[in-house]
Amino acid sequence: QLFSAAEIAQMKNIEDAKRLQEEKQKLQDTSLENEFDLANENDLLEWSRSDSPVRMYLREMGQIALLNKDEEIEISKKIELGEDIIIDAFCSVPYLIDFILDYKEPLINRERRVKELFKSFDDEEKSDDKLDELDIDEDEENETELESDEEN
Repeated sequence: QLFSAAEIAQMKNIEDAKRLQEEKQKLQDTSLENEFDLANENDLLEWSRSDSPVRMYLREMGQIALLNKDEEIEISKKIELGEDIIIDAFCSVPYLIDFILDYKEPLINRERRVKELFKSFDDEEKSDDKLDELDIDEDEENETELESDEEN
């Protein structure tokens, strides 16, 4: 077959167009893959920079070294020393001696903690305050009754 120059040019243009189309498609595919990876990286970066308090806390806690056995022992000794100091301070207040004697053995044997002593003391104070309020209310009622009796 004989082709004219115009037909040959047209066939070359068609082949070039197909080749360009295929190259464009390949570039788009690779760019989509790159965009997908970039999206994943952006998601990871976004996650790592998140303002979520829990994530921030976990990230910070992951950077802190854990205690070894010696450090744990040292800290527990400091806690016990602090509790002993608090007990000594409590014992130096005469008003609290009866209260402390109730808890003497459990505290010495470390069956109870000093913190529980504070809670118990606080609870007793609240119950005393409630009793005082009840007494005041009863006194007011009695006074009101007396006044009404006096008026009659």
